[in-house]
Amino acid sequence: MTNTNNTVRLIGVCGLSTTVLAALVYAQPTDPKPAASDGVVSLEEFIVRESALAASGDVMPTSRPVASVFGSQSIVDTPRSVTVLTPELIKQFDIQDFGDLAKIGAGTQQINYYGVPGIPTLRGARGSVYFNGMQRAFQRNEMPLSFGSLEGIDLVKGPAPAHFGAALVGGYVNLLPKSPYFDKNRGQFQLEVGQYESLRSQFDVGGPLLIAGKPAAYRLSVTGQLADSYYDKIGNDFFSTYGSVKAELLKNVTLFTGGEYFKYKSNENAGWNRPTQQLIDNGSYVIGEPVSIASSNWGGNADRSKLSSSKALVVSADVEDAAVASGRMTSAQRAAMNNLSTVAGRTAAYGGSLPSADIAATTSGYQYTPAYFAAGGTALTKKIEGNQVLADDKDFANSENFFWFADLDSKVNPDRTIKNQVIVDYINTEKRSSYGYAFDSEQLVVENKLSIVEEIPLLKSLMTYGASYRFTDAMQLQDFWDEPFSRRDISTGLVSANSIVVAGDSPYGNFWNGGFGGQGGNVKSTLQQYSAFAVANTEFTKKLKVDSSFLVGYAPFEVGAPSEWARGLVC
Repeated sequence: MTNTNNTVRLIGVCGLSTTVLAALVYAQPTDPKPAASDGVVSLEEFIVRESALAASGDVMPTSRPVASVFGSQSIVDTPRSVTVLTPELIKQFDIQDFGDLAKIGAGTQQINYYGVPGIPTLRGARGSVYFNGMQRAFQRNEMPLSFGSLEGIDLVKGPAPAHFGAALVGGYVNLLPKSPYFDKNRGQFQLEVGQYESLRSQFDVGGPLLIAGKPAAYRLSVTGQLADSYYDKIGNDFFSTYGSVKAELLKNVTLFTGGEYFKYKSNENAGWNRPTQQLIDNGSYVIGEPVSIASSNWGGNADRSKLSSSKALVVSADVEDAAVASGRMTSAQRAAMNNLSTVAGRTAAYGGSLPSADIAATTSGYQYTPAYFAAGGTALTKKIEGNQVLADDKDFANSENFFWFADLDSKVNPDRTIKNQVIVDYINTEKRSSYGYAFDSEQLVVENKLSIVEEIPLLKSLMTYGASYRFTDAMQLQDFWDEPFSRRDISTGLVSANSIVVAGDSPYGNFWNGGFGGQGGNVKSTLQQYSAFAVANTEFTKKLKVDSSFLVGYAPFEVGAPSEWARGLVC
């Protein structure tokens, strides 16, 4: 949400010695094999392989294999439109969230949806998000997806292969996790200072160590941001801590596991209300608020039950006097409006009777009427800047996400690789906006996937096959039934009590039912997904290669209403 194009970046990089790092974790490279007679040192294959992996990936998209489609293959042999973002390219393009995807190509951007979306749009349709080949929880508008745990990205336009499971039609993004450093101890501290009081820092450290005498390495990365944005009263603060360990438990049996905790604090940008072509073209905003329905029964805020009544705007008397004095409005046109300084004017403005005693009625100003516009009157406007939006200081959109993964690879048989992958993805979101919007959500995803990769000489194929089980438990509560945007005059820069509409579970009632007695957006569901898959890369001849993908699944689910919604029906 913040614009950080103008930044000052300070980066400190150092090769940490084992002595210095000992305060964090005991670490040392594995002992090499005895030196050969010619003096050449022979390192373990595992260490060499992992050390090379840490150094791979420069500005060339062909600098590493693309394992996000049909196995490890060159990007030129991949039957998909793939954009490879290596660590160096992410740095060069300054890719910090899905909002930056537009920098790297057409048809790749953040989803266009109100709220704080955490999924991308690819080819004009919603795309899925994977982490090392395992699908993350779906986030339509809950929170941004953290980039604190990744060092590479593959953007794929087109259907996901079967071993990735069912996916959205636009394509998918596969996030590649930060891998531990096996070659040496490394450390880096980065600080960015940007416009709109943006401050972002990251501390990253890692290196080799022994775990129960087994060769291993670790990686720890902490990222934080405190930032405002171009839009008034809109923040974008977060904290991420990521850690991972990779070890060779047995000869050719590797465990890679890690997790991230991500906490996000912000508020949603509801943008402009009362959009007109004049507002879009030159910033001319229609000023005024409806007559007051601020009630003592609602803590001095707007009475929700009266939101749909008397929506015509009221303009203050001094503005009307200035319009008449300048010739913009005639005295006859002003006389056609409801003068709220008179009992007759207030009675007409409130629908033919004065409001009840609990309402702090409007007692001054002029209310637009059909007669005013019939007399040639026009709406009065004021110039505003693009950063003047509907947000309130008290609005918030807070979320937290815990993610854990584990990959167990076995290559005991050199002709067959067996991989077992597990993820746990938990998201919790709470949002409140003073214009009458409340949203709570909670989602838990657990998945276990077993896959086998092996050569099938008879079929001239490299096959990946296996099965997975995925469980999702989700709940959302939503109160957004009237959309009373027009109550707030954003040109004043102030939020009046007359424009504050309570929502959700408040001291004045439970409104998760949406006000209509219907279930609306309040849903609790569980989903189980059983899948079996097979992917084959078949080379019939040097000129004829076929990639095939097969997926069969069974997905029982249950949908109901959360208990909070049921309580709302009887309030």
